[in-house]
Amino acid sequence: MSIQEVHTAVTSDYAQTLIRIKAGQLGRRPEFRGRDVEELQQDLVLRVLQRAHTFNPDRGSVNTFITRVVETAVAKMCRDYGRIKRGARLEMQSLEGSRIPGEDGVDVALGESLLESDQGRRRGEAPVPELDRLQAEMDFTEALGSLSPQASQVARLLKVGTSMRAIASQLGISRRQVRWAIAEIRERLRETDLVD
Repeated sequence: MSIQEVHTAVTSDYAQTLIRIKAGQLGRRPEFRGRDVEELQQDLVLRVLQRAHTFNPDRGSVNTFITRVVETAVAKMCRDYGRIKRGARLEMQSLEGSRIPGEDGVDVALGESLLESDQGRRRGEAPVPELDRLQAEMDFTEALGSLSPQASQVARLLKVGTSMRAIASQLGISRRQVRWAIAEIRERLRETDLVD
């Protein structure tokens, strides 16, 4: 009976919301950027179903069981990626420490000769085609152009990495107003399908 409870509970609103949120968080991590969020959701559902036989109703509720299995699965997926990345303990060599002859005959660090797309792969980012990047940038600019003046100023400061406290100080507004502006920005980006 306990396996059937888990199978039924995995389709509940609670479980689906939890799995969607965790898959979205994974999808934003650099090591998972090339994977589809729906694929990550399916992986998490599959892991819950594979562990259904271990559910014991005497130890906790079905939702608690699902939460623990999902959180454990997320941690394991991150660890597994780390193992793959480390490989067979190969000797790593710094791109800054390796030198190659430059165009003018002077040796330059290998890291300085990398293209932007190579730098992205180095950071674990999936390459984005130039046309897609330009389209996303235009969509983003258009979405931010329809914000209120205050939210627009907050967005500009957030884009350069300014903290909420510093934004409030610079604009002479309260942190609550900064949070409201951020909520407006998020809502605008959701409306334009730029974020989930």
